[in-house]
Amino acid sequence: FRRVLFRSMMTYEDMQKQIDQYNWDDVFEFVKNLLNEPLCDLALAIKIFYLGDGYGFLINGNSCQNAWNTLMQKLYQDILAGKYKNNHPYEIPLTKVQVYKMKKMNIPPVFYEGYEGD
Repeated sequence: FRRVLFRSMMTYEDMQKQIDQYNWDDVFEFVKNLLNEPLCDLALAIKIFYLGDGYGFLINGNSCQNAWNTLMQKLYQDILAGKYKNNHPYEIPLTKVQVYKMKKMNIPPVFYEGYEGD
C-alpha cells in the first residue's frame, strides 16, 4: 500500500475513500496516521474501529498482544477520551442483538449509538 501524504493533500472525503479501500492484512501505519489527522472525527474513527473488527474486540476482550490488538486498544481509549469530535453523522453497523449484548456488557454507548448530526 502506497504511503499517502496527509497534511495538506487529503480531504475528509479522500480519507473515507482510502479507509474503504484499505487492506486490513497490511501493516497498520496507514490507519495510525489517518487516526492522527486533524480532520479525523468520531464518524471516521468509529468506522475504522468497526472495519477493524471492533465488535470482536469489544465482545471477546483484548487478551492477546499483537499489532491489531494494540491498535484497537488505543483507538478504543482515544474514542472514550473524546479525542474525536462529532463533525459528521454516522451509523453504527450493528444488529439489534449485537447492540443488546453490548448494553448487557456495559460497553459505553458511543460504540452502539450513532450520531445524526446537529
